[in-house]
Amino acid sequence: MKNKLVEQQQQLVEQTAALFATQERVEVLQNENQSTQVLNENLERELILLKEENAGILSDLFHAKEEVQRLQQNLADSLASNAELHGELQDLKRILEEKENFFLQRDIKSEATLAQHKKLIDYLQLKVEDLTQKKKKTFADKLFGHHSNAVPNKKELQSTIENSILYRTLQEELKREKMRCKTLQEQLDKLQE
Repeated sequence: MKNKLVEQQQQLVEQTAALFATQERVEVLQNENQSTQVLNENLERELILLKEENAGILSDLFHAKEEVQRLQQNLADSLASNAELHGELQDLKRILEEKENFFLQRDIKSEATLAQHKKLIDYLQLKVEDLTQKKKKTFADKLFGHHSNAVPNKKELQSTIENSILYRTLQEELKREKMRCKTLQEQLDKLQE
């Protein structure tokens, strides 16, 4: 029985030592668990902050993409409008060039017509003067240098020329040509503004 008691005491000592070791191990594990929980809480808070920051970044990215799309659409619209305006400008330049050429040709034709009319008037005036000078002078006219009353004076001659139908027709046509030249010049000036 003594042996048994010693044996039981020995077991008790071993079990007590094992209990103390286990208690120490439990305390260490509890401390580790508490540290791990604190670390876990800190990481969870950090994770929440990162999620919030990530949500903000995603929201900013979404808004930035929308803004980029809007700006791209505006750019495309502006480029299309610019191309359309450029086309219109080219058309207007072409029309202006055609009108300038047209008016230039009309001016040249008008000037040529005016020059022809002036030459015709000068020619007719010379013919009338020649006809009046070719009338035979009387002996008295030759001797005394007088013209007979049959020869009209220069004012009468001018009046006769101005009253002739051809002369009046040419004068009217000259006025019309001048008015047309003036109108064309005004239109050309407006187009060049």
